[in-house]
Amino acid sequence: MLPADRQSGLIKAIFHSTHFSGASSKGLEVYRRSLMANAHRALEVSFPTIRKLLGEDSFRMASLGYLMHVPPVTGDWGNWGGTFPQWLAGRQEVETFGYVADCARLDWLCHLAERASDSEMEWESLLELLERNSHTCHIILKPGTTVLASPFPVVDIWQAHQGEAAIPERTLRDIRDDISAGKPQVALVWREKWKAKVRELTPIDAQWFGLILSGHSVGVALDQMADTTFNFSTWLVEAVGNRTISHAEHPRHPFNRSQI
Repeated sequence: MLPADRQSGLIKAIFHSTHFSGASSKGLEVYRRSLMANAHRALEVSFPTIRKLLGEDSFRMASLGYLMHVPPVTGDWGNWGGTFPQWLAGRQEVETFGYVADCARLDWLCHLAERASDSEMEWESLLELLERNSHTCHIILKPGTTVLASPFPVVDIWQAHQGEAAIPERTLRDIRDDISAGKPQVALVWREKWKAKVRELTPIDAQWFGLILSGHSVGVALDQMADTTFNFSTWLVEAVGNRTISHAEHPRHPFNRSQI
């Protein structure tokens, strides 16, 4: 991969017919085709829901447009595309359909979850969480686990567009009705083995996950959930079952010389 400034210059030469030192017209054409194919494939992998929502031709055009405005700066195409949702949101042809950008954000979070480092559940720390005062502990979720709040039914849209089978007309009609009605959803993203998973969170669970992801201790988070029906034990069993939780960090008390 070329340095960032050379890469940017090459992109301009390819798409705007500017001069690029050391490259012939034929060479630029070969590189252009390769670059476009790689860009399209990279976004196709990272944003499968958006490819289906836009259709193949429109998605290919979007890939090209994004490539021209945001060229890659590393050799890893998997790292490219983080600003694609924001770029899409600013496109006139997509602007009317606000849910598209949020679906792209959800796709990207799934992509990051699948690329996140692996971590085993630390059972001993979780047992400590149950056996001792847990209020000062911090719960650490597995890498890639996060939430996305949207004013659109993004979970329903995402789930409907998984796989290659045709989406039933009734499902599409229900989703269109929910979009028109302004049905919001909060998505939980996590990974099972190497596959990203998505499900809708209730408002109460969304509040809890938000507190944990913000770094609050269990005690502080539970205090803020006191006026809700949230049940910590039920949540913990579920979190262990679907492996969204990594471990609990327990505070280490300082050494007390007076105990000698």
